[in-house]
Amino acid sequence: MLMMENMKSSKVLLFASIAILLPLLLSSCVLFPEKYRPVLYYDLGNPDTASEESGIFIDSVTTNGPYKFNMVFREKNNLLCIDSYNKWAQIPDALLENYLISALGASAKDMAGASRIGVSVKILRFEADLTGEKPEAVLGVEYSVFDSKSEISERSSLRRFKTEMKSGTPEAFAEAISKSSADFAAELKQSISTLKQREAKP
Repeated sequence: MLMMENMKSSKVLLFASIAILLPLLLSSCVLFPEKYRPVLYYDLGNPDTASEESGIFIDSVTTNGPYKFNMVFREKNNLLCIDSYNKWAQIPDALLENYLISALGASAKDMAGASRIGVSVKILRFEADLTGEKPEAVLGVEYSVFDSKSEISERSSLRRFKTEMKSGTPEAFAEAISKSSADFAAELKQSISTLKQREAKP
């Protein structure tokens, strides 16, 4: 009998302890809240703006893959890390379109007017690659340059613009991908110049 009473007393104490501790455990998120972490937003910066109207318009910039507002970091074993605390101020296609409009002195498609040289871009990669010895910002694109008033066009090109990052941080990623975007804009200028030279030939 004494053993039975001791067992009952133990059960009572156990349930009483649970009843006391459970509310404390459930409220731990209130008592010890997670430290606030701000969400940071980045863009591509301001390119050197073209000095005059170039007769170019950006026909379209689209994006394939997981490249949205959140920064994407590629790690080993085909792992893509989507960063919820470090984001782009706009989705990459809008970021790049606005950057190219400034860098090329171009117009948006709905404001093209008399502009006749069009640029179409598909973004294939917009990420920080951390798989190598040194981190790199990678801008992978497929693009074409064409004359909207004739059938003359440059062949579509598939290109990757890589810029070494100073570190694996979001700040370094934003700085490096801006440099990759500048390199892309420079190549576009060359492609546009080549197209104009072709058109000038009799």
